[in-house]
Amino acid sequence: AYEFKCDWSSDVCSSDLRNFAASLASYLRTGVQIHVTLTEEKTYDEYMRSLANPTLLYIVSMAPLSGQAVVEMDLTVIRTILDRLLGSNGMLPPRKMEMTEIEMSLLARVGELLRDSLTEAWNNVIDLDVSVQEPAFAPDFVQVTLPGESTVMIALEIGMLGITGVISMCLPHPMLAPIMDKLSAQFWFAGASPGVASDKALDLEEPIEIGRAHV
Repeated sequence: AYEFKCDWSSDVCSSDLRNFAASLASYLRTGVQIHVTLTEEKTYDEYMRSLANPTLLYIVSMAPLSGQAVVEMDLTVIRTILDRLLGSNGMLPPRKMEMTEIEMSLLARVGELLRDSLTEAWNNVIDLDVSVQEPAFAPDFVQVTLPGESTVMIALEIGMLGITGVISMCLPHPMLAPIMDKLSAQFWFAGASPGVASDKALDLEEPIEIGRAHV
């Protein structure tokens, strides 16, 4: 059993997703609005059953931590990203989720942005060798831990090019167990007191717009 404080990891996970959203804004050359909508503990099975099917899932390894995490992006976000990268304004009507070789290559590049964002966000906690597998689209076939295993998940609402979608991340507790002390220290260093969320944690509820500045 694990005694786990969700706030400790949600601070780092939110940095993961914020960095990722900033990278997407730069890559797509468009403004992106983000805010964290949910942080909670769930079993792995509960998390997977909460996802749409199909959806896009990146399986993430974070050595030296054992096990794997999952980052999910809903199809509204994925279609918009692909349409933008393929030369449209990112506002094409919905289409079937059948990926071409070119589209899979573009999604692999998005996975590289995710990898770099995770590495940067965790840098103050632990040096990680992050790798991201080729994306999957069926939650039923993504099994990174036991169904009943406790996890921490965080969901972020992302708005861009006239659409709103969700990006979420799920980390099994056994993956985080070896660095609980470091996560705790990072949380308190951010300015938290017993029973009071840190300023940084409070800021997670405030929408942020990325990518509108001009240099």
